[in-house]
Amino acid sequence: MYKENKTQVSICIPVFNREDMILDAIKSVQNQTLYDIEIVVVDNASTDNTYSKVFDEAQKDKRIKLYKNKNNIGALKNFYRCIELASSEYVVLLGSDDWLEKNFVESRLNGFLLNPDVAIVSGPVKIFEEYCNHKVVLKAKYKYRAKKILFDEIIFNFYRKFILSYFCMFRKKDIYNNFHFCYDDPFQWGVYEKGLGLDLINCLSIIIKSKSHAIYYTDRGYYCFRNHKQRESEDLRSKAQGLNKTIKDFTYNTFLFGTYLRNLGSNYEKKFLQYKFQELSYEIFREIVIYKKVNKDFFKLIKEYIRINQINFLSVLTTLIFFPFYCIKRLVYFYSRKFIL
Repeated sequence: MYKENKTQVSICIPVFNREDMILDAIKSVQNQTLYDIEIVVVDNASTDNTYSKVFDEAQKDKRIKLYKNKNNIGALKNFYRCIELASSEYVVLLGSDDWLEKNFVESRLNGFLLNPDVAIVSGPVKIFEEYCNHKVVLKAKYKYRAKKILFDEIIFNFYRKFILSYFCMFRKKDIYNNFHFCYDDPFQWGVYEKGLGLDLINCLSIIIKSKSHAIYYTDRGYYCFRNHKQRESEDLRSKAQGLNKTIKDFTYNTFLFGTYLRNLGSNYEKKFLQYKFQELSYEIFREIVIYKKVNKDFFKLIKEYIRINQINFLSVLTTLIFFPFYCIKRLVYFYSRKFIL
C-alpha cells in the first residue's frame, strides 16, 4: 500500500533534559512495523546527557537525524524546528517522554492513503503514570470507532477526549504553514505563554482549510503518554480546588476556542458557546453530586465565566430546558462500549 523505497514519514522528537526517557521514545519508533522512517531529534540545549545518548544511538541507526540548538528556544519553537528539519511528506510529533506502539505509524499512514482527502489522521491514546519505584501503570485509554470526523463534530464533542492534538499524523506542509506560537491574553491568565490550547487551535486551522473539513480516526496504533498528571496542562485543575478549577478551565477554553471560531467569521461561535455552557453545567452538576459541596468562590467564578464569554439570558434558559437531555446523552456515551473502550 505504501512505497518501501521512499521515506514517507518523519517522527519528530523535540527534547530537553530527558536522558532517562529519550531512548524509550526513540526505540518505540525503531520498532515500528514500518521500517522506512526518518527520526528527527532536536536537542533544545540540554544540560544533561541527553545529546550524547542520542548521538550514540544515531551511530547505530542511520535513520536518526540528530540536531542541537545553540540556545534553548522554548518548547513550541523547538517543535516547529523539528517539523522544519523533517524531509518526509508526513510528520508525527512525539513527546520525548512518550512512546508509540508498534503499529502506530503504519495505521496512521494507511489512514491517509485510504482517505486522501482528510486533513489529519488521529487514533487511540493510552495514558500511563510512573511512580517513584519507576513502575509504569496504565491509568486510562481512549479508543473510538474508526471513521471520518467532521469539523463541527470535533468542536461540539469536546467531552470525547483525545480526538485531536499533536499526537496525530500530519502532512508536513499543513502543520508547517499552520503553526501558531502565541495568542492574545487579555485576562492575564498566564497559561497562554505556555501554549496551552495551541495544539488544538493549530489542528483546527489545518482542518478548516482542507476541502473535506474532516479528519480520519483509526482504531489501531496507540500513542502512549507518560506522567500525564505531571503535565502543565493538568495544573489548571486539581482535586484540592475541585469545582473552582473546573470552572476556570472552562472559562479559559471557552474563551480561547470561541474567539478562534469568531475570527473564522462562521456561525460556529454562538453554537459553540451554547454547547460549552451546557457542558459546564453538566460538570458542575456531576461534581456537586460527587463531592456534595460548593466553594465560597463558586458563584463569583460562574459570574466571571458568563461575563468573559458573553453568555446571555437566553443561553442560560435554553441550557436549563435541555439539560436533562444532555445528561442522558452523556450517560449513554459513558456506558456505551460501542464508542469507547
